[in-house]
Amino acid sequence: MQIKAICLMVVTIIIAGMAAAVLRLTWKASREKTARQQRNDARTVTEIQAQASQAATDACNTDGQLEEALGNGTF
Repeated sequence: MQIKAICLMVVTIIIAGMAAAVLRLTWKASREKTARQQRNDARTVTEIQAQASQAATDACNTDGQLEEALGNGTF
């Protein structure tokens, strides 16, 4: 009877260890996915800011060129 109890305990410990490993890997993958998504979001925000900055610069350049053309009478 003791051998059966010991075998059952060993099998239970192995199954519990495997379940813990699966849970740990799932948790780690979830954390990595969240971190990756946050990096992608940050990149997207940076790209949008760069595009907005470039658009503002282009608008200022266009205004300046228009003012210069009007001042020179070439427009």
